[in-house]
Amino acid sequence: MTVLTIFFPCSRFSWHSRVGSTTGRVRLRCAREWTILSMVVSVLAAWPTLVSADPITLDQDIRGVSVFLQTVGGVREQAADFLTVANSSSVVSGTATLISSISNLHHLTGSGVVSLESVGNANLFAAASSLFVVGFTIDALHDYSFRGTWTGDKTSAAILKTNTGETFFDHVNGPGSFESSGRLPSGAYSLEVASAVTGSSFSPGTRLSSAFDFAFDLQASPTPEPASIFLLGSGLTALAVAIRRRSPRP
Repeated sequence: MTVLTIFFPCSRFSWHSRVGSTTGRVRLRCAREWTILSMVVSVLAAWPTLVSADPITLDQDIRGVSVFLQTVGGVREQAADFLTVANSSSVVSGTATLISSISNLHHLTGSGVVSLESVGNANLFAAASSLFVVGFTIDALHDYSFRGTWTGDKTSAAILKTNTGETFFDHVNGPGSFESSGRLPSGAYSLEVASAVTGSSFSPGTRLSSAFDFAFDLQASPTPEPASIFLLGSGLTALAVAIRRRSPRP
């Protein structure tokens, strides 16, 4: 008769079998320890899933373009990846375009262009805007990175804030570039990127324009979830205690 004994760090098995026989016997000498080990192994197996949970949901899509001319009114388009409008009077015309993507909530991008042009003298209010605004919710810590550039000679803006008013960045300026990065706790947020031009007095050949281009990235923080850490730590602690208290057997 051949006896094979297998030792594990936390449990010992004795496997007795008769050579050439179809019968065998497995005896588990530390069933309680093995149960605990199984639980810990299950936690370890599920660990990548626990820490890689990365829920991001889109709450609002308020992307839009508009052109307003005092003498003829305004036109607007909203909530699409490609938006463009044009409006004109006898002396002033305006255009606004926004090309953006929100299909991947980890990587938001957008490019906008606005302009006002006149062919004669005019004293009227005119405005054109290209606006990227979305609301989103994250359920875990995320690192963010924002990179934006603006060209032209009028207003630009980039704002990231919570729905309770806490601001992570608020950049309102003229042409140039802006970058920001940091860590966001779970919660609801809004991201706004915009370019706009306005005028109230135009001479022949006047042209006002502005444009922007940006990328906003979100990545789940490498910090493990507290609940997962507690679960793993508890399992390992219980296993260590069980091994220490196990009575030796001949």
